[in-house]
Amino acid sequence: MKSLLLIPFFYFISFNLTAQYEWMKTYSYNLDNSINSVDTTSDCGFFIAGGEQGQGAQGNYFVAKLDSNGNEIWHVIGTRFNGIYGDNGASCIINSGDGGCLVGGSLQTVNDFDLYFIRIDSTGNVLWEKTYGGMNDQYIGSIIKNGNNYLCTCISLSNPLQKYLLALDDQGDSLWSKDLNTGISLFSSSLIKIINGNIVSFGAIVDSVNNNLINLSYSEIDTSGNLQQIKVFVDTLSFYPETINQTDDGGFLFSSYNSTNRISKITKVNFEGVIQWERTFSNTKYCVSTILNDNNYSLSVGTFNNSINLIGFDSIGNIVGRDSIPIGYLQSVLFDNITDRNGDLIICGTMYDSNSCMGCPSVGIILKINSSSINTINELFLSNNPEFKVFPNPVNANISDLTIESSDLINGIIITDITGNIIFQSEKNIIINDFKFQLQIKNKLSVGIYFIIIVNKFGINNCKKIIVYN
Repeated sequence: MKSLLLIPFFYFISFNLTAQYEWMKTYSYNLDNSINSVDTTSDCGFFIAGGEQGQGAQGNYFVAKLDSNGNEIWHVIGTRFNGIYGDNGASCIINSGDGGCLVGGSLQTVNDFDLYFIRIDSTGNVLWEKTYGGMNDQYIGSIIKNGNNYLCTCISLSNPLQKYLLALDDQGDSLWSKDLNTGISLFSSSLIKIINGNIVSFGAIVDSVNNNLINLSYSEIDTSGNLQQIKVFVDTLSFYPETINQTDDGGFLFSSYNSTNRISKITKVNFEGVIQWERTFSNTKYCVSTILNDNNYSLSVGTFNNSINLIGFDSIGNIVGRDSIPIGYLQSVLFDNITDRNGDLIICGTMYDSNSCMGCPSVGIILKINSSSINTINELFLSNNPEFKVFPNPVNANISDLTIESSDLINGIIITDITGNIIFQSEKNIIINDFKFQLQIKNKLSVGIYFIIIVNKFGINNCKKIIVYN
């Protein structure tokens, strides 16, 4: 008989049908649009950067400044590189500290992709544009400020692939470039400055034993570009890095995504790089995580079901909130998020109405969400999950069996009341097979509303409402 893994998730239940967001803005300068990066401004507004592409034309970057309500103050659409050779776009943006911003992205030239940087002042005037090339395609992952200068993580598509750190001054001139020597690096998505003053780059590398496997990793570097340590997280699936934050205990919070299985993952590691907990969610499309001002964590998830999903966690991985924001497009893809000075979430990405975005129009999106709105679980998440069935429902309190079926292996079952109190946890002798359970609820559940939570082999937890009557 299989022993079940019991994980104590606690839920605070509410029945709001949608999250409370302050505003949502869409951008459609041309046929295909995406907002890839967001940062705050010194006057409580926001900088955004992304790409746009017209019918029959090549792609280009755009940058905009918004006020605190998401209204556009100015925007810049690239002209120097527009439509010359290929697909150009802005990947990241950072407040330069003087009212303006620095933007980093990629530029397709005759032979390859080069790095390009754009410096814009507070009124939207482009101060300078500069490119950095090489023998191979070059891509930027992230930019942070380092005093009056900037540090950027970049990837060169050489053989083998190379990850390096590039330092720029405020005029866009290169100060130095350091190879990070982290193995065969595929991505470097996020760069943060940590408590000790060093830099941590979150990325992915090819597994040294199995070349078909991609492992998440992070590298700690000093501000002179010297590599201090590397941590590699071996997994049986290949997850690609999205975001990294440092937690108040000196550890880190990661978000990552597996495109083959459509699984989003949030991972908490301690200051030594040891995984403390992970949570994964299926049928998703890219994800971003951040730390809220109450030291809880949030994961924002793109989906294939006309919504953006929000999940809140406490510091030990218990889900404390789950909600959904409906959108007018079938798919949502999230690329970046921040918290503003009020602790509210700012999320950006793209949306489109197709199972595949090849050739379909897309719209850039940015929205501001009240952080308190993710402290709920709503009925949208507690129903309509085809991978998890509970029957009969409603169920008579005098009927002895309640059947639970899942398309994934079931590792744990918990029943809570509407206040989040655990009423029942899975016991021995209830298993039919790894996908189907029968629970004897007679004399265990009184008349009322309850929630059944299952945990599958990936740690994905799903929840359904049941009604018990007499």
